[in-house]
This record gives sequence, structure tokens and C-alpha cells, in this order.
Amino acid sequence: MSEDKFYRHPTLAALGAALRDGRTSSRTLVDEVLVRIADPAGEGKRAFLRVYAEQARAAAEAQDRLRAVGSYAMHRRRNTTRRSWRGCAPPAPSSSARPT
Repeated sequence: MSEDKFYRHPTLAALGAALRDGRTSSRTLVDEVLVRIADPAGEGKRAFLRVYAEQARAAAEAQDRLRAVGSYAMHRRRNTTRRSWRGCAPPAPSSSARPT
């Protein structure tokens, strides 16, 4: 694999900035990835056992709608998870997980 081929794709930080600035959308990114997965000359058939294309497109469209109104699903989920553990102990392991 040549270095040029490896570095031709943008970094996650660059994609995040493009999403934040409105230069691309989640749906566009998902569509581009699905095309690469389906490319017979690529590694898609070896790398993925199943591809849930319609669900991925629906999730991307939902994320785009959230972004359009200034909300971000990942931040909301992460904050909700943090709050749910604040002030309480984590659950004890089940009896089946303890050594005998």
C-alpha cells in the first residue's frame, strides 16, 4: 500500500470540522462510505459480514436533523450516561461472575 493511497482520506478531526461548519452532512459521509464498501475492487466484502445501509442512512439523516437545530446526539447520550452514575456506586458483579 502506498502512502499516497493511505493518506488520501480525511482525518476524523477534519470530518468533524466539515460537519460542524456545514461543508458536508452525515448522510453524504454515509453514502460515500457505503459506495466504498460496495466497491468490488475494495475490501468491503472481506471487512463486513453485514451492512445495514438503510439503517445507517436513517441514523445519518436523524443526526443531520439534530445538527440543524443545534443539538448533538452523541453529547446528549454521553451526558445522560454520566449523570446516571453520579452519586451512586456501580452495580455489583453478578454471582456467576465471581470466582468459585
